[in-house]
Amino acid sequence: IGGYYVNRVGIFSVINEKSTIEEYTFYFLEEIKKDVNKLIIILNQKVAVGVYNRLEKYGDILLYTKNDENEWKVKEDIERYHDYIKYANEIVFFNDSCYGPLYSLEEVWKVMELRYADFWGITGQKNNIYTAIGEIQYIHSYFLSVSHQLASSEEFKKFINWARQNDDLKSAIKYFEKNFYKYFSEKGYKGEIYINDEAIDLDEFERLDNLTFDSYRMVSKHHCPFVRRNALMNEHEKVLIANSGETAKKTLDYITKYTDYDESLIWLDLIHNYDIGQIRNAFHLDYVFQTKGKIIKRTEDCRVAVIAHINYTDLIEKCFSYIEKIPPYIDIFITTKGEKNIEYISSKIKKMDRKNIRIIVPKDRGREISALLVACKDFLMNYEYLCFVHDKKNNAGEPHRTVGQSFMDILWENTIKNDIYIENVLKKFDEEPRLGILAPPAPYMAMFFTTGANGWTTCFDETKKLAKRLKLECNMDLNNQPFVFGTTFWCRTDALKPLFESGIGYEDFCEEPMPVDGTISHAIERIFPYIAQSRGYYSGIMMTDEYASLYTCNCQYMLNTVLQKVLYDEGIEQYGDIHNLEYRIESFCSNYKKVYIYGAGLCGKACLSHLLKQKNTKMMGFVVSDGYRKQNHAQGFNIYEISEIMPKSDEGVLIAVHHNYVREIKDVLSKRGFINVGVYLEGTYEVV
Repeated sequence: IGGYYVNRVGIFSVINEKSTIEEYTFYFLEEIKKDVNKLIIILNQKVAVGVYNRLEKYGDILLYTKNDENEWKVKEDIERYHDYIKYANEIVFFNDSCYGPLYSLEEVWKVMELRYADFWGITGQKNNIYTAIGEIQYIHSYFLSVSHQLASSEEFKKFINWARQNDDLKSAIKYFEKNFYKYFSEKGYKGEIYINDEAIDLDEFERLDNLTFDSYRMVSKHHCPFVRRNALMNEHEKVLIANSGETAKKTLDYITKYTDYDESLIWLDLIHNYDIGQIRNAFHLDYVFQTKGKIIKRTEDCRVAVIAHINYTDLIEKCFSYIEKIPPYIDIFITTKGEKNIEYISSKIKKMDRKNIRIIVPKDRGREISALLVACKDFLMNYEYLCFVHDKKNNAGEPHRTVGQSFMDILWENTIKNDIYIENVLKKFDEEPRLGILAPPAPYMAMFFTTGANGWTTCFDETKKLAKRLKLECNMDLNNQPFVFGTTFWCRTDALKPLFESGIGYEDFCEEPMPVDGTISHAIERIFPYIAQSRGYYSGIMMTDEYASLYTCNCQYMLNTVLQKVLYDEGIEQYGDIHNLEYRIESFCSNYKKVYIYGAGLCGKACLSHLLKQKNTKMMGFVVSDGYRKQNHAQGFNIYEISEIMPKSDEGVLIAVHHNYVREIKDVLSKRGFINVGVYLEGTYEVV
């Protein structure tokens, strides 16, 4: 480069906290190996032998940050490490917090050589508050080049030792990144950023990291060779503070269309490491399919089946209004029971005049789910794509009118509306090989209004138990609600193979009358996307174009209605205000001199940290339900059972438990006469 030899040494830190290493990291190493003379790989924890052996193909030296004896790995490796650093013209620090390189780094090296900087990075952050031209605040540490002069200086050694004093690796990196530029520029060293134009400028009101929240522009306009993992997968409340949530998908679509980078490396990482509902939110995996237009002709050997469970005689006619529109090459299985149903359905089949449709009679146990998993188990995996749909009435057993009718309409309209809709669904599965399941949207209406906010109900433990039985590798979290309900779906059968081959039998299901919640049936209803995730697939929601219009209008109306009720009382002006804990807890505590926290677990202790900041309010102690006290003290405060305290006008109670148990605790407090009650919900807060 530039007519002289550059001895460039790369130091790659694996900061992923799991013992496995994702494929995107190996690709990163393979590409970066082309641009460095020596590559040192530093691991923050032990990895499997197979992974270590694979890493050895890329790294000239592999070091653990610390081994069991709390010392560096091998003396010989350390000596070689120092020799490499000693004779390097340039040392480049990388880590696995990014995907890439999306583009060749050749241009980067050429451009930065001509800037004669002592240290530089690909991207960084600027601040325009105090100067017209903007000053660099910091350089992003995922890619940081340091000259030999700086790396061999005493200032550099002092700074590294300073940064290492942090308790954990993430804190060290954050500390390193936020202070590196300021520290060395004040020492007289020159720092630069490769993308050094308006892409990194901020106005006086902006504080959001451009590489995270403006990744599409960084990649498309400025050809940034890297994209941060958290640019594609971040906490959605943070995303909605910055934009409407379009950036992640736009960025990934651009990478897919306009770069040579294999986007499947990104999908593999996301599916392995994030909650499936978070993935759906980040990439808005809600699909709208047309129901009119030209039908798509598929090959005759396409292996597709529809299984329809019909339980109610008075709904047979309605169900067949959909079944009759299924394309002729799709096999149809109708599960039902009772002579009256079988006779009626048989007469309907005769009128259809198609040979690939038959009736299957399940046992009277387990309802529609046993009909699918037990009665049909022998042929499920014979098909590539499968649809399952069933009739529906409300819990009171009334006809399908009103609520029951609406729920059934949601299920059938958005699965097998007509032949064109079905063809468009199948086309989407063909186009997206990692799409595993599509399901109708949740029924946000009537008694189902809170479904999305409390989707686990009492089923989380049962669903976890089922996941363990199926030996799933997925990210199931009580804090992340499921988004598939109703046991109706289209799937790629490979995505649900563990369930279809699970050996679940009729004996696994409760006898009638089935409990309204908490059974294996309710666990199966929620587990479909997690099974698909374990198989390497993502899941989404499907809707007809007509229903998407209805769904959008209803959700907007409901959101506006809820906002009108809480907007002024809660002081919400923008989305981020919902999470303004300090202000809301201060508001609650201003009404009471003394406050108890109901809940002595992690949530209660988190609430305590906020409550102790209120100078005019005294923390009285923790409260638990009668019979649930396991110890007498926590965090230096007494733990009381609810029967040991009495309601007083100058005392308040903050409920600090998982939201699944809030309603039950509210009822307990109300019955005992407590009215000064607030709720702290793991990142949100409301006054009750």
